[in-house]
Amino acid sequence: MLRKEQPILLIQPVKVAGYLAGEGIAYQTSPSEIVIAQNNLWAESLSQQLTERLVNQLRKPKANYWPMYPNASLSSGKMPRLQLNISRFDGDYQGNATVAGDWMLVDGNGDIVQSQTFFAQSPLEHEGYQALVNALSKTLDKVIDALGFDLSKTK
Repeated sequence: MLRKEQPILLIQPVKVAGYLAGEGIAYQTSPSEIVIAQNNLWAESLSQQLTERLVNQLRKPKANYWPMYPNASLSSGKMPRLQLNISRFDGDYQGNATVAGDWMLVDGNGDIVQSQTFFAQSPLEHEGYQALVNALSKTLDKVIDALGFDLSKTK
């Protein structure tokens, strides 16, 4: 729930690397090759899923900001914005799920307040699509929790 002292933070749609923009889950089969699954597909766009997850997970009781989606009912010209860019969101032949990219916090004047790159991995508990999805979810949790911690240090 939004508290009066919490400024609104507009969460821009998460940008994903081109190879992640399709419907299939990505899997790295060697150091230089990534394949996109034809049968194991995302239910909706990965960008949309990641944006929703980011907003919901950053809405914690002690957050300095209240994350919101940009919408026409907000006069958003001078509100801070968060942009998350995902360069990797895949499993690999070594049994890991990887989430990597960068994020940038921009103030209402368009100046960068903070930015950071990230790289996180979690091992798959066993082989298979469901294990990969679970490991990607855990890894994304780590990334968003770290981002939330960094945001809690800014005002």
